[in-house]
Amino acid sequence: MLKVTFEDAKKIKAQLEENCKKLGDAFDKYPRGAMGLTPDHIRATPEYQREKKLYNIAFTQLQNFNKVYVKQFKKELAEERKNRFK
Repeated sequence: MLKVTFEDAKKIKAQLEENCKKLGDAFDKYPRGAMGLTPDHIRATPEYQREKKLYNIAFTQLQNFNKVYVKQFKKELAEERKNRFK
């Protein structure tokens, strides 16, 4: 269980999401083939592999945080969703 408040947990989640987005946006600089996929010769470069590894780490951190966040703050998240459309 997290030992933080709901507001602090939301800030942590936002930071993790921002980090994941920033690392994911780095892949936009690579050319894509006709079907939208990055060619294998580019995926084999050390630069691409390093960026992919960093992105995978960030994504895994976000996933692991969300597993705990959603369970621990279930009531708060439901209340926030309920009040969002009032």
